[in-house]
Amino acid sequence: MRALTVEIILLSSFITLSALGQNSNKKGYVVTHNGDTLSGWIDYKNWGKNPQQILFKKDSLTSNAVKFSFADITYFEITGLDKYVKAIVEKDIRPVDQYQLVQGTENMTVSDTVFLRQIVSGSKIDLYELVDTKPHFFIKQADGPFRELSYKVFINERGNIVTQKNYINQLRAVVGNNEMPASLENKINTASYKEQDLRSAIVAINKKDGLVYYVTGKTGGGRIKAALFAGIGGGYSSLQFKGKQHYMEKMSYSGGFSPYLSVGMDLAEQRNLQALFIRLELCYYSTGYKGEGATTSNLTDTANIILKYQLKQQNISPSLSVLYSFINKEHYKIYAGAGVAYNFSSYPENKLTTIKPGDISKEFKDFIVPSKHWVSINATLGMRITKHFDAAIKADFYGSFTNYPVFSLNSNVYTAQLRWFFL
Repeated sequence: MRALTVEIILLSSFITLSALGQNSNKKGYVVTHNGDTLSGWIDYKNWGKNPQQILFKKDSLTSNAVKFSFADITYFEITGLDKYVKAIVEKDIRPVDQYQLVQGTENMTVSDTVFLRQIVSGSKIDLYELVDTKPHFFIKQADGPFRELSYKVFINERGNIVTQKNYINQLRAVVGNNEMPASLENKINTASYKEQDLRSAIVAINKKDGLVYYVTGKTGGGRIKAALFAGIGGGYSSLQFKGKQHYMEKMSYSGGFSPYLSVGMDLAEQRNLQALFIRLELCYYSTGYKGEGATTSNLTDTANIILKYQLKQQNISPSLSVLYSFINKEHYKIYAGAGVAYNFSSYPENKLTTIKPGDISKEFKDFIVPSKHWVSINATLGMRITKHFDAAIKADFYGSFTNYPVFSLNSNVYTAQLRWFFL
């Protein structure tokens, strides 16, 4: 019942806070058509498709936002995250989805005004991305025009699906007729029409005879960012008995304080708000449980037997959680999610004591044999405060550490946790 209450609280909090909106003001600036630079805050939306307009504030605390579109600005940057430049481009609108393919290889292009996301800036060549109905990648050399890297998928006269990777020859042409290092040639020839591969190839082309000024994601590595952390905390553990067992079913159970230590990492896409992320965690906690009760007299045994049960449990628990930040602000974000843990348990104390009239007592060590390996399900509601601090409450609301067919011991662990991220 207590576990259900915690779940309801977490869900209610999620719904209530979600209603406040997913607004995230990030530091940045815009460049207007007359060359003025305006510093302030941009409502960064983690755009899956390139934006056509943005909301800009000079002060993050004000409620008045200015809407900027192609007609107003030529460039904007969200500090440390993304750079966008206005461009008029010729883009290929030929579909690449296998269920929408058309026959023939004729060009299908349109002119469009867009904000291109910059991926690489170098002394020889730049790389940009546009995502609308499909991903497009553009290159630009010095003062030259934006040119789309050509990638076509079509149906030939025999009804077969054919892929043309024309962008490979385009990249080779940028290098020119000079001798190409084997490593660079391999990067170009094996590059897929994806950001990571094209970014790596463009960086290598620039480094061959020049410099790299900027790579999205700061380091130019993969899109996944790992943030390491260590944590401490504590909470309360309760125990619930279900099923039939002559002595165990006659007791009421109570738990106690559980100290909590953890290390782990959060994994999220590097350039976005990291709204959806995965948490890999290894935690240690110990707890103790007590049971008290008595048997009732019957025809075969007229004496009431007092029952006492003591169990101490120590756990090392690797876990995986999927979490989502439904509130993203400049100085904090609030998240919720669920996960699963695999528990490695030891039991330094596990005994049942029976006390008959006359204070005649008897101890049964390992009266039941609990599992050393078991699975638990958890829910988390937390707040990331600045870049380094994280506070969360966590409920392990499902998990049985017994394997008996007719009864089970189920633990519920509720903890408050503080984490420090090493950034």
